[in-house]
Formats: sequence, C-alpha cells, structure tokens
Amino acid sequence: MARLGLAASAAVALLLAPALGHAADDVAAAANAYAQAQKAALAGEYAKAAELFELADSLSPTPQALRAAVSAHKAAGELGAAATKAEELEARYPEDADSKKLAATVLEAARSKLGRVQVTCRPEPCQLVIDGGVVTASPKAEHVVYVDAGERQVVAVFGTRKSPSRTLAVEAGARQSLVFRAPAAAEPAKPASVAPPPSSDARRDAPATQGLSPWYFGVAATVTVGLGAVTVWSGLDTLSARDEYDKHRTPEGYEDGQGLERRTNVLIGATGGAAAITTLLALFTDFGGRSNRARARPPTLGFGAGPGAGTATLAGSF
Repeated sequence: MARLGLAASAAVALLLAPALGHAADDVAAAANAYAQAQKAALAGEYAKAAELFELADSLSPTPQALRAAVSAHKAAGELGAAATKAEELEARYPEDADSKKLAATVLEAARSKLGRVQVTCRPEPCQLVIDGGVVTASPKAEHVVYVDAGERQVVAVFGTRKSPSRTLAVEAGARQSLVFRAPAAAEPAKPASVAPPPSSDARRDAPATQGLSPWYFGVAATVTVGLGAVTVWSGLDTLSARDEYDKHRTPEGYEDGQGLERRTNVLIGATGGAAAITTLLALFTDFGGRSNRARARPPTLGFGAGPGAGTATLAGSF
C-alpha cells in the first residue's frame, strides 16, 4: 500500500504540473504561432498570417504581434480588419512610436472608405458577430470596428447568450454607435441540501482509531488520475476544434469552441480539487495498518460556496 501511495502522489504531481506551467506554455505557444505566421507571410498567405499573428497576441500580448497582425490584414486587402486592429493597437500602446505610426497610417486610409462603429456592452463584456462572421474574439465592454458601407446585421454575444440581431445602415466615413444589453440569465439551479454534521453524542460513540484506511486514499487517487486523463482528452479535443474553426470561421464553430474551452476549464478545476483532496487524505491515512485494529467512521465530504470557486471540507475520526 505504501508503494500505491508513492505512485498516486507522483500521479498527482504530474497532473498539477500543467497548471503550474500554464503561463510558460502560453509564451511557447505564442512564439510558435508567431513563427508560423512569419512563414505564411513570406509565402504570400497574408490572411492566414494575420490570424496566426492574432493568435500569438491573444496567447501572449505584445506590440510586435499586434502590429504584425495589422500589417498582414492590410496586405491581404482586409482594410476593415486592419483598421479594427489598428484602433486596438493605438489604445493598447499609446506611447509606442512604431505602433502609433502604423495605426495612424491604416486609420487614415480606412476613415474615408469604411464606417466606424463603436459598440458598448452592458452590464458585462460581449463579443460581436457582424453579418454572421465573428469580428471580435475577446469579450470587451467597448468595441470599435470598421465595416463596409451598407446594411449590416450586428449581434452581441454574452457568453452563451445572444442579443437579438440589429440592422445598422453603415455609411462610408461616418461614425456610429450601438449599445447592447445582456439578455436575462437563466434561472440558477437551487443548491443541493447538505446533510447536517453528526451530533456530539455520535462523535463520542465512534470508536477511536489511529488513521484512515488506505482504501480511501486509493479511491481518491484513482478518481484524480481518471479526471486528469479526461482533462487531457478534453484539451486535445479543444485544440482540434480550434484548428477546425481556423479553417471555417463560423459563429457555430466559435460557440462550439467556447463550450469546449469551458468544459476543459471545469475539468482542470475538478482535477485540481481532486488532487488537493487526495493530498489531504494522504496526510491522515494509516499506511502501516494500525487502523485495522479499530475501524473509524467513514469520513464525509462537504462542499459549499466560499470566497473562491468553492470550498471543500473533510470530516471524520482519526
């Protein structure tokens, strides 16, 4: 059983390692996306290069990546996308000379040919879908976009909720504004009832023991490893969906990708929680077999809302 404990502890450490190195992974992934974008630009595939530069900037924001995205959009003939990113470049790096110069050049060319639309999202950030295409991937409270003249259908996306579509008559060179309010959220589910703790008499009547049975630790370690495997699968599935979305940038593909990302984040949290509980059990487990001489009342776990994502408590006799 001691060997099982060591193996399970090693598994827990391996499962927690990705979370600890998340920031470093983002930088590495951003560098990889940036390198691929440069190759695409050299090959004349400017639209693809722009998407990869934007991906690199979303993973690890830098003025260089955002400037490269603006230039690639412009080279691809996507003046609206270039101007939209130029507004972001100007807002994010107002003191950077190179960024200011590039943004001013692109915006000067766009102002006479396109319509400038400022969208405000209340009371929470949103993403924008214009004429069925995702325009802004990151949720924000304020968006500035440049679009071609004509009637445009604009939808605001608040997480999993969509606003009704609104028709906007866009004029070249004109400035317009829209305000979207988030639709009402669904009725929250009622919290599950929690069994009351055992009475003091019951605790006094419980037999004394030197520690928990190793069985509890083994079960917790198995659950943790299982959740970790499912989390890895979900992450790979999310990356695969991202690749598919890059090929066909549709609102449905975007929503599916957002759902997969939320699922993976939930699994990461569940795996971390299971790992923490497993580690706690290891501290109170009698791996030497002393608990065989006196059986303890099985421990109980309780969950409830707290200052963070939630709290977990372990109760039992030791």
